[in-house]
Amino acid sequence: MIQNKKEAIASPAEIPPNTENCLTFDDILVYVGEFGRYQKCLFCCMIPFEFIWCTVYLSQIFTILVPDHWCRIPELSSLSKEDQLKLAIPNGDSKKDFDRCRMYDVNYTQLLEDNVSIADKDWPKKHCNDWVYDKKQVPYDTIAMQYNWVCDDYALGAYTVTIYFVGSIVGAIIFGYTTDHCGRIPALMLANTCGLVGGVLSAFCKGFSTFAGARFVVGMAYDYCCTPIYILIMEIVGPKYRTFITQFTIAVFFTPIACLLPWLAILCNDWRIFTLATSIPIACALILYFAISESPRWLISAGKIDKGMAIIRKAAKRNGKNIPEDVLVPFEKCCHLIYAKEQTRNQNTVIDLFRTWRRCRITFILILIWMITSLVYDAHVRIITDLGPDIFITFSVACTTELPAGLLPLFLLDVVGRRNMTFAVFIICAIGSLAAGFLENIWLVATAAIIGRFGATIAYNIGLQWAAEILPTVVRGQGVALVHIMGFVASLMSPLVVYLEHYSKIAPMMIISGLSIIAVILAIFLPETKNIELPQTLQDAESMWNGHKMFTCGSRR
Repeated sequence: MIQNKKEAIASPAEIPPNTENCLTFDDILVYVGEFGRYQKCLFCCMIPFEFIWCTVYLSQIFTILVPDHWCRIPELSSLSKEDQLKLAIPNGDSKKDFDRCRMYDVNYTQLLEDNVSIADKDWPKKHCNDWVYDKKQVPYDTIAMQYNWVCDDYALGAYTVTIYFVGSIVGAIIFGYTTDHCGRIPALMLANTCGLVGGVLSAFCKGFSTFAGARFVVGMAYDYCCTPIYILIMEIVGPKYRTFITQFTIAVFFTPIACLLPWLAILCNDWRIFTLATSIPIACALILYFAISESPRWLISAGKIDKGMAIIRKAAKRNGKNIPEDVLVPFEKCCHLIYAKEQTRNQNTVIDLFRTWRRCRITFILILIWMITSLVYDAHVRIITDLGPDIFITFSVACTTELPAGLLPLFLLDVVGRRNMTFAVFIICAIGSLAAGFLENIWLVATAAIIGRFGATIAYNIGLQWAAEILPTVVRGQGVALVHIMGFVASLMSPLVVYLEHYSKIAPMMIISGLSIIAVILAIFLPETKNIELPQTLQDAESMWNGHKMFTCGSRR
């Protein structure tokens, strides 16, 4: 097939106006090497950004933790937690349901002198002015504990998460545009600069307003602290390596950092030191700006064809390959011709994804599935700290699901396809979440929740890859940004879904389960991309989507 193409485009004069006989970028990759030394070096450069993605996303959980708490009564400071609760706190004889915001309004010095150890429920009550926190549950001070974000101010922690996701929306708009119009590398570095600056500022905050502002800046880095280099590598490897790039990196590099994060928080023993410890290393990753070359696929689509060809030659040389000039020269001329044709039209924007019914339908479904995936995954990540017997152990155990959740798609995704596997894992998520909502035993609840988290994690990992494969190169950065922005909008609701647990223990898991079933249905209507070349133009995408059939595993075109 490639030989025929070489003959067909042997000279510029023979290139037809419709460019149908031109080699594609994926054809050239066969000559360059689909996963050679050059791509492996890029893959290694991606590792620190996976670490950063993990810390930018998860570290805030351990800065706003709130353990069991009750009113601080100086006269009772020498008593144990159990004795303080029984004497001073309404419902203090209950380990779970004692009042965390009120105390009995009595003379405790006199009660101690009278050897009174159990409260009279008819005593007058008043609201707390200060609180004691159970250091057995969280052995260090968090910002929520330092500034008493409890009782009437309990929602402040959830608000900081919501503001973080608002920052993510703004960041996705800015860096999504930057990715397509300025390049993958500028977007990557700008996003990580936001993560560094916002993280360092977070450590010096002295209240809700400043902390929320700093987390907004950190939120701008979420997703695009890693997504641009992920897109870049996806665009420079052959189709059969795309799944490996996505799933292996998440499984092997995201997982250990996620599991170690709670223990780093304990080791730091202070939320400010922990915030600095997870932010300053970003500065080291920024040095990689001088080591990473821009995506040649993007450069060519942006009309910077000479630079793109130079990187193609460099990649081939690094891989020990020699591209014949009778292939390279016609390909370069084809690139100029295709770009010239594209320039006669309006510049491609994300709006073009909605200009035809087919594009609009696929893009809309893609957005809906990612919104559900983001909300379900984030809710599972946050609610797990409320379900297990120990916050830190339960979180680490739940994060270990990231490893099999990344490795399983690595072996199955290119066998059963993106759609069928998404269908299956959302069913697993729905069943696990449903069970966690109705079970009573704390260990069984945690186990069921982890199973649900496992399904949600696989769905999230597949979604990252699937969206990038469906959307064409000319709007891939903006398209992925749009999809992820809507995911962030859905994630704004995640803290509120988790917060519903204070009113109904089963409500969060019922919502998660119901949304998972909706995602199962929506997945049927997306095109399968297994073994299919990445679409370069909108017309390529239209052709790929036009051949979409339900309940298929995909085939090479």
